[in-house]
Amino acid sequence: MKTTTVYALLLATALAAPAFAQPLDREALLSHLKDTGEPVNVPLLRERVPQLEKLLCDLARDSTEHWYARKRAAAALTEVGGERAFSCLASLATDAREEATLRRFAMYALGRRFASERPAQVLPVLQAALASADEDDRDRAIRALAYAPAAQAEPILRAHAANERNANLAGLAQRKAEQLAKRR
Repeated sequence: MKTTTVYALLLATALAAPAFAQPLDREALLSHLKDTGEPVNVPLLRERVPQLEKLLCDLARDSTEHWYARKRAAAALTEVGGERAFSCLASLATDAREEATLRRFAMYALGRRFASERPAQVLPVLQAALASADEDDRDRAIRALAYAPAAQAEPILRAHAANERNANLAGLAQRKAEQLAKRR
């Protein structure tokens, strides 16, 4: 059995034990986010962490924390959902001063988690990323748009494919637009 799997099982067992029935604080949550590569167990954390959404958002936005813990907090926010999670991810995705890895993850998470239920709010964020000078930002925005409603995202992707200066990204946008057209 892999060490990370054993560690995750031990952590889950410890978190579920009666001795750990008291709420977890910021440091305990941060330790959990940093020390395991296993998926964040949001249902269990909801039981153990008061104001989970606020704490996850604060951790994701805290530029003094390690990027990996911040990304894991953002990933947990995608599972949590809700207005606070959406607002937090949108602010991470649009902040040019933000760590690039985290910003791109937030873009993708917005598309994957919120594009179908909030296209009017998500599409402008992703369209702005399509105009970025950074090719990786544009790549992530194209991939995130593939989760939006086909009727709205397909024309955006086709227009971007026609104007994209990177041939690989133009091809990706075209393929994603074609996939969306099949979903219609």
